[in-house]
Amino acid sequence: MAAVIADNFLQFWFPFVQPGLSYLESGHGELVLDRLKKSFIDRHVAYVYEDVCRAQLWDLSAQGVVPVFLEKVGRWWDARDGEIDIVRLSEVDNAIVLGECKFKNSPLGVDVLTDLEEKSRRVKWGDPDRQEYFVLFSISGFSDALHQVADQRSNVILTE
Repeated sequence: MAAVIADNFLQFWFPFVQPGLSYLESGHGELVLDRLKKSFIDRHVAYVYEDVCRAQLWDLSAQGVVPVFLEKVGRWWDARDGEIDIVRLSEVDNAIVLGECKFKNSPLGVDVLTDLEEKSRRVKWGDPDRQEYFVLFSISGFSDALHQVADQRSNVILTE
Protein backbone atom coordinates (compact mmCIF):
# COMPACT_ATOMS: atom_id res chain seq x y z
CA MET A 1 0.00 0.00 0.00
CA ALA A 2 1.37 3.39 -0.99
CA ALA A 3 1.75 6.14 1.58
CA VAL A 4 -0.49 9.15 1.11
CA ILE A 5 0.19 12.64 2.43
CA ALA A 6 -3.02 13.86 4.05
CA ASP A 7 -1.96 17.47 4.63
CA ASN A 8 -3.00 19.72 1.74
CA PHE A 9 -0.07 22.10 2.29
CA LEU A 10 2.44 19.27 1.99
CA GLN A 11 0.57 17.88 -1.01
CA PHE A 12 1.12 21.27 -2.60
CA TRP A 13 4.71 21.78 -1.44
CA PHE A 14 6.29 18.57 -2.72
CA PRO A 15 5.08 18.54 -6.34
CA PHE A 16 5.05 22.32 -6.92
CA VAL A 17 7.44 24.23 -4.65
CA GLN A 18 10.20 21.81 -3.71
CA PRO A 19 11.18 20.84 -7.31
CA GLY A 20 11.59 24.55 -8.14
CA LEU A 21 13.27 25.60 -4.92
CA SER A 22 16.60 26.39 -6.59
CA TYR A 23 14.82 28.66 -9.10
CA LEU A 24 12.98 30.41 -6.28
CA GLU A 25 16.17 30.89 -4.26
CA SER A 26 18.02 32.27 -7.29
CA GLY A 27 15.32 34.84 -8.02
CA HIS A 28 13.55 33.06 -10.88
CA GLY A 29 10.20 32.55 -9.24
CA GLU A 30 8.36 33.34 -12.47
CA LEU A 31 9.54 30.01 -13.93
CA VAL A 32 8.09 28.12 -10.97
CA LEU A 33 4.87 30.13 -11.14
CA ASP A 34 4.46 29.45 -14.87
CA ARG A 35 4.92 25.72 -14.26
CA LEU A 36 2.44 25.82 -11.40
CA LYS A 37 -0.20 27.60 -13.50
CA LYS A 38 -0.06 24.89 -16.16
CA SER A 39 -0.98 22.01 -13.87
CA PHE A 40 -2.24 23.40 -10.55
CA ILE A 41 -5.94 22.72 -11.19
CA ASP A 42 -5.52 19.25 -12.67
CA ARG A 43 -2.76 18.03 -10.35
CA HIS A 44 -3.78 19.61 -7.04
CA VAL A 45 -7.00 21.57 -6.74
CA ALA A 46 -9.22 18.95 -8.37
CA TYR A 47 -8.05 16.31 -5.89
CA VAL A 48 -8.49 18.58 -2.89
CA TYR A 49 -11.98 19.44 -4.18
CA GLU A 50 -12.82 15.71 -4.32
CA ASP A 51 -11.81 15.38 -0.66
CA VAL A 52 -14.05 18.32 0.24
CA CYS A 53 -16.95 16.73 -1.65
CA ARG A 54 -16.46 13.39 0.09
CA ALA A 55 -16.55 15.11 3.46
CA GLN A 56 -19.65 17.10 2.48
CA LEU A 57 -21.48 13.90 1.61
CA TRP A 58 -21.46 12.89 5.29
CA ASP A 59 -23.29 16.14 6.06
CA LEU A 60 -25.78 15.58 3.22
CA SER A 61 -26.57 12.15 4.65
CA ALA A 62 -26.88 13.44 8.22
CA GLN A 63 -29.25 16.19 7.02
CA GLY A 64 -31.40 13.70 5.11
CA VAL A 65 -30.61 15.20 1.69
CA VAL A 66 -29.16 11.81 0.82
CA PRO A 67 -31.74 9.63 2.58
CA VAL A 68 -29.59 6.61 3.46
CA PHE A 69 -27.27 5.67 6.31
CA LEU A 70 -23.82 5.58 4.75
CA GLU A 71 -21.52 2.83 6.00
CA LYS A 72 -18.70 2.18 3.55
CA VAL A 73 -16.73 4.73 1.59
CA GLY A 74 -14.52 4.53 -1.44
CA ARG A 75 -13.98 5.21 -5.10
CA TRP A 76 -14.52 3.01 -8.09
CA TRP A 77 -11.90 2.63 -10.76
CA ASP A 78 -11.66 0.44 -13.82
CA ALA A 79 -8.80 0.55 -16.30
CA ARG A 80 -11.16 0.41 -19.29
CA ASP A 81 -14.13 2.39 -18.03
CA GLY A 82 -12.65 5.19 -15.96
CA GLU A 83 -13.51 6.10 -12.41
CA ILE A 84 -16.26 7.28 -10.11
CA ASP A 85 -15.06 9.91 -7.62
CA ILE A 86 -17.37 8.89 -4.78
CA VAL A 87 -18.95 5.55 -4.00
CA ARG A 88 -20.78 5.21 -0.68
CA LEU A 89 -22.59 2.07 0.36
CA SER A 90 -25.44 1.37 2.75
CA GLU A 91 -25.88 -2.32 3.33
CA VAL A 92 -28.69 -1.59 5.79
CA ASP A 93 -30.69 0.29 3.16
CA ASN A 94 -29.44 -1.73 0.15
CA ALA A 95 -28.43 1.59 -1.36
CA ILE A 96 -25.45 2.98 -3.22
CA VAL A 97 -24.52 6.63 -3.60
CA LEU A 98 -22.39 7.50 -6.60
CA GLY A 99 -20.92 10.92 -7.08
CA GLU A 100 -18.81 13.05 -9.36
CA CYS A 101 -16.87 16.13 -8.29
CA LYS A 102 -16.15 18.61 -11.09
CA PHE A 103 -13.89 21.61 -10.64
CA LYS A 104 -14.58 23.31 -13.96
CA ASN A 105 -15.32 26.84 -15.14
CA SER A 106 -18.61 25.95 -16.81
CA PRO A 107 -21.89 24.50 -15.52
CA LEU A 108 -22.26 20.72 -15.63
CA GLY A 109 -24.70 19.30 -18.14
CA VAL A 110 -26.87 16.22 -18.35
CA ASP A 111 -23.98 14.37 -20.02
CA VAL A 112 -22.14 14.13 -16.69
CA LEU A 113 -25.16 12.45 -15.09
CA THR A 114 -25.61 10.15 -18.07
CA ASP A 115 -21.95 9.14 -17.90
CA LEU A 116 -22.21 8.46 -14.16
CA GLU A 117 -25.33 6.35 -14.64
CA GLU A 118 -23.56 4.33 -17.33
CA LYS A 119 -20.59 3.69 -15.05
CA SER A 120 -22.93 2.74 -12.19
CA ARG A 121 -24.14 -0.25 -14.19
CA ARG A 122 -20.64 -1.69 -13.97
CA VAL A 123 -20.38 -1.38 -10.19
CA LYS A 124 -21.15 -4.86 -8.89
CA TRP A 125 -22.56 -4.47 -5.39
CA GLY A 126 -25.82 -5.18 -3.60
CA ASP A 127 -29.06 -6.69 -4.79
CA PRO A 128 -30.21 -6.13 -8.37
CA ASP A 129 -32.99 -3.93 -6.98
CA ARG A 130 -30.62 -1.70 -4.98
CA GLN A 131 -31.50 1.96 -4.51
CA GLU A 132 -29.19 4.27 -6.43
CA TYR A 133 -28.53 7.92 -5.69
CA PHE A 134 -26.45 10.18 -7.91
CA VAL A 135 -24.77 13.22 -6.36
CA LEU A 136 -23.05 15.79 -8.56
CA PHE A 137 -20.78 18.46 -7.10
CA SER A 138 -19.79 21.49 -9.17
CA ILE A 139 -18.15 24.82 -8.36
CA SER A 140 -19.76 26.39 -11.45
CA GLY A 141 -23.33 25.21 -11.08
CA PHE A 142 -25.45 23.15 -13.40
CA SER A 143 -27.22 23.59 -16.72
CA ASP A 144 -30.95 24.29 -16.80
CA ALA A 145 -31.50 20.88 -18.39
CA LEU A 146 -29.71 19.13 -15.54
CA HIS A 147 -31.72 21.14 -12.98
CA GLN A 148 -34.91 19.96 -14.72
CA VAL A 149 -33.79 16.31 -14.49
CA ALA A 150 -32.94 16.71 -10.80
CA ASP A 151 -36.31 18.36 -10.12
CA GLN A 152 -38.09 15.34 -11.63
CA ARG A 153 -35.98 12.65 -9.95
CA SER A 154 -35.55 12.22 -6.20
CA ASN A 155 -32.37 10.18 -6.67
CA VAL A 156 -30.40 12.99 -8.36
CA ILE A 157 -28.84 15.54 -6.01
CA LEU A 158 -26.99 18.63 -7.21
CA THR A 159 -24.57 20.41 -4.87
CA GLU A 160 -22.66 23.62 -5.49
